[in-house]
Amino acid sequence: MKVLPASAIVAWLSTLAPVVLGNAVREYPLEKKVHGADVVVIGRAVSTRSEPSGGLKLEYARVHVDRALKGTPPNEIDVLTKGSIAELSPDCCTTGGVYLFFLKTIKDDKYESVNGKFGIYLIPTQAK
Repeated sequence: MKVLPASAIVAWLSTLAPVVLGNAVREYPLEKKVHGADVVVIGRAVSTRSEPSGGLKLEYARVHVDRALKGTPPNEIDVLTKGSIAELSPDCCTTGGVYLFFLKTIKDDKYESVNGKFGIYLIPTQAK
């Protein structure tokens, strides 16, 4: 049995990195998130729903906008939480949770994160 040198194994493994990280989402700097967003809001998730789109099932959270930091969104918006690309789906939105959203318009009152899971942040709140 022939033993490969360690350098050959490392070289071969390094060719796999683009395949493994092909759909990895990198976090943008804050300035890029703000610049790329149509709206930046603090809001509360009030409900969730599914919507068929072609052969896919998209999921949205209905968000009540508590405060707009950029743009002029309506009082309630739909935020895409599960789309066709899993890596771009944010880790949100639990009903009742309060979040900071960096969003771009999809259409009408529908929005999506400007940076996948890095465009929506849970704001911890204290239970009363």
